[in-house]
Amino acid sequence: MRYLFLLAAAAGLLPSAAAQTLNALIPGPSLLRFGTYDAETGTWLDLDTLDFAEAYIAGTGSWDHWEGRYLVAGYSPGAATASLWSWDGAENQLVHSPSLGDDIGALHQDLSSALFYGLGFAVVDSTFVDFGGGAGYWEYETELEVRAIDPATGAVTTAVPLPFLTGYVAGATTFDSDAHRYHVLGYDALGQARLVTADVLAGSVVSSPVLDVDNGYSINEIEAGLDADRLWALRAPLTGTSGWQWVELGTTTGAVTPLADLPGVYGFIGDASALDQTSGRYAFAYVDATWTTRIRVLDAATGALLADHAPGLDVAELSADNRIYAVAAYGTPSSVSAAPARTAAAPYPNPTSGRLTFSSRTSGAARVFAASGTCVLTCSVGSGPAVLDLSELPEGLYTVQLPDGLLHRVLRIAE
Repeated sequence: MRYLFLLAAAAGLLPSAAAQTLNALIPGPSLLRFGTYDAETGTWLDLDTLDFAEAYIAGTGSWDHWEGRYLVAGYSPGAATASLWSWDGAENQLVHSPSLGDDIGALHQDLSSALFYGLGFAVVDSTFVDFGGGAGYWEYETELEVRAIDPATGAVTTAVPLPFLTGYVAGATTFDSDAHRYHVLGYDALGQARLVTADVLAGSVVSSPVLDVDNGYSINEIEAGLDADRLWALRAPLTGTSGWQWVELGTTTGAVTPLADLPGVYGFIGDASALDQTSGRYAFAYVDATWTTRIRVLDAATGALLADHAPGLDVAELSADNRIYAVAAYGTPSSVSAAPARTAAAPYPNPTSGRLTFSSRTSGAARVFAASGTCVLTCSVGSGPAVLDLSELPEGLYTVQLPDGLLHRVLRIAE
C-alpha cells in the first residue's frame, strides 16, 4: 500500500527550555522532504526535497546512526516494488536504493550490529476457492514475524516468527540494542493486547504478557530506555480529548505505570516520535485543540515538559541521532562488528551501597549511565583492578560502561 499525505498550514513558534535535534520526514502534496529540526528554537535547520520518491511506507523512517543517513522505504515513480532509500542529508544525495526483498514496517536499527529490524507478514499457506468454470480466488494465511534487513542490499530475512499475533499497533514498536530485543505491541486471536519481547539473536520470544490497559485507553509510540527492562509509551484515551499520559511498561508483567499527564494533547501522529538515548529526551509530534501540529519534548524518565513548538510543517516520521550513545556503548563504527563479547567478571558487590570494584582490560574513561540514558559519572581508570565510588548517586539502577566497552547493570542501594 502506498501512503500519501497533505501539507499542513504554518503555525507560530513558542519559546522552549531544552535542546534536541531531530530528523524528520515531511509529507506534502507532491514530493517528500527530509528535514533537520531544532527543538530548542523550534526552527528547521535544513530541508531537502526527495525528488526520487513518489510515496513512502509508513513506519520505515529510521536514522542510520553509524552512517549518519536517513533510511526510509518507498516507491519511486513507476516502480512496481519498494526500495530502501539511504539519504545523506549533509551531501544532499541518495547513497543506496536497493530493492527490498520483501515487505517491511516498523524499522529500527540495532546499534550494536548496524543491522535493522522490522516487522512483516509471511505467507504460510494458501487455498484456492473454486467457483467453477475457472473462476475463484486465492485465500492466504499469513503470520507476523520480526525481520532483519541489510540496508546496503535490501535483503530481508526472518529473525523471529510471531505466529500468535494477528497484527500490531503502528508506532508501538522499539528495539533495545543492548539486549538485542525487539519489542512490539500486538493483538492475539482473542483480541488481547500483548507486549511481546523477541530476542533476535536467539530467534525466540522472551515474554508476551497481556498488557494491563484500562478500559478506554490505548498504548502508542513505545520507546526503550537504557535499561532493558524499562519501556516508555504514550497512553491515549479512546474517547474524548483529555487524559493523555506518559507511562512506563513492564516487559514481563504487562503493568502500565503512569509517570506524567500530558495536557493539551488531542491526538498523536503515529511513528513521529524519537528518544535521544544520550540526553534521555523524548520527542513526539501531536495535534492540539486547534488541530495544529506540534512537537513536544519530555524528560523520558519523569515525563517533565522540556519544550513544545509548532514546527509549521506536518511531520510523518521523527528520529534522533544516537551516534554519541552508540559509540560510548559499543565502540567506534569500524569496531561494531568486531566488538568484544560482553562476558567479563561482573563488578562487585552488586547491589552496592557505594564502592564498586571491577577489572578493566584497558585504561581510559569509565562511565555510569542513569536509567534515562544520561551519563551521571565519569572517571579515568587504568587497566586491571579499579574502584568506582557511587556513594554520591541516588539509589536506583545504573549501567556502568568500562573503558574496554563492556556494559554492566548495577543497583545502587542505601547504606
